[in-house]
Amino acid sequence: MTTNKAQAEEIRKAEANEESGRFGEPPPAVSGGGELLPEGIAFRHNFAGDAKAIYRRVMLAKNGEHKNVADCIGDVITLVAWYVHRVETENDAGEIREAVRIVLFNDDGTTYSCMSQGIFDALEAAAAVFSAADWKQGIKLELVQKKTTKKRSFFTFLHAED
Repeated sequence: MTTNKAQAEEIRKAEANEESGRFGEPPPAVSGGGELLPEGIAFRHNFAGDAKAIYRRVMLAKNGEHKNVADCIGDVITLVAWYVHRVETENDAGEIREAVRIVLFNDDGTTYSCMSQGIFDALEAAAAVFSAADWKQGIKLELVQKKTTKKRSFFTFLHAED
């Protein structure tokens, strides 16, 4: 079984074990426009299911093989779940800084990963707007790269038409 097929099977198992409403709502800090990953919180997700199903998805997000968002610009995905967690990275000067790593779960089991402030900001907005029912159904998004007025580029996503 390829990695994406194995990941899709894990997601199907997690969804089959879902307990209606137990974990289905976004975290309170997200609904209503709060921070997606407040200070002092190591990770956050919108996974549903029983504890074992959620744990499987968390470990898949942390340790699975993911497509790089940078390699998928222009792709339209149907986002059904997300996971964000803090990581430490080293810059060119050797300084350690904190960043946020994002894993996006497509409805076909494909996962996408990045450390992008633009994707994080777009996900934070989506998490505040869409309900648990919307996430379960899937939200069509287009992965895009934009340029700032100073010619720097960043990744984000846009809502794609159904």
